[in-house]
Amino acid sequence: MSLRRGEVWALRGYPLPVLVISGGMYNDQPAPRTVLAMPVVIGEATDAWTAPIGDGELAVVDRMRPYPKRDFTQQHRRVDVQALTEVDNLLFKILATD
Repeated sequence: MSLRRGEVWALRGYPLPVLVISGGMYNDQPAPRTVLAMPVVIGEATDAWTAPIGDGELAVVDRMRPYPKRDFTQQHRRVDVQALTEVDNLLFKILATD
């Protein structure tokens, strides 16, 4: 299975889909056995740490974490470049230091 940055996937045993954030070269390696992703919810942006990714969905940026590769079951779609840029901008705000 090939997991790529910007894809929205369903996960076994997890109620929400996730947006893959880690890049393909990282995801293709046998170790680590995880992929960095963030939950995707439906709704309007009411939180400073959510980014619209299309189809009425939001990526919850401050909940990014590793998920086991074996739990990824079905790809839903791929988000566009603008949506990934908005996610990246929020990640930068979280990680930026003075």
